[in-house]
Amino acid sequence: MKLVRSSSAASELLRAARARVGDSAAPRGALGYRPPPARRPVPLLRPALRPEARQKPPLRFGPRARRTIRALAAAVAPPVSPEPGWDPGTVSLAYLSRFGPYLPRPLPALLGPLFAALEWVPLLLGPRRRPLSRLSVEQRQRCLERLLAGRGPLRRLAHAVRGLVALSLYDQPAMWRAMRYDAPDWIRRKVAERRARLGTPEPW
Repeated sequence: MKLVRSSSAASELLRAARARVGDSAAPRGALGYRPPPARRPVPLLRPALRPEARQKPPLRFGPRARRTIRALAAAVAPPVSPEPGWDPGTVSLAYLSRFGPYLPRPLPALLGPLFAALEWVPLLLGPRRRPLSRLSVEQRQRCLERLLAGRGPLRRLAHAVRGLVALSLYDQPAMWRAMRYDAPDWIRRKVAERRARLGTPEPW
């Protein structure tokens, strides 16, 4: 068998080999190997393109969890009402029901049982051995202070719960007006941009 010494002769041999197998495509690689066609990536629909797909149903709290949320909201709320008829328990419950599903997993599933368990914290810490919702506002505040002064996971849990309830109260336009808080322009622009791009509801 004669050795092929020129590129033209090698090309002729490759064309002859393709003709035998019925492959008329252009060669890929030094030996004419043609890899299989690459699959086109499946385009993923970003949530920004479908804001309605991001909406989740509100959380449904049980009766005990609702009583605890109302009790904690009354203890965390400022002494002055920002507007007539403003009920901190109703505001906090509506806020947590709406935004609770958007918390990182598994927090949405644990939020209701967590608030329900906090109803019985005064039986351990006082100041009176009664459920949290049956204490006065001052007694609830004292119980919460004792819980925050604890150690370990219980203290971190208390800070997280108080932060959620406080956020539900202070993230309200009525509270902003009462505090004479005027959000900077860049925050308003950022919120408007995100609402236009991602839709509602927040958080993003």
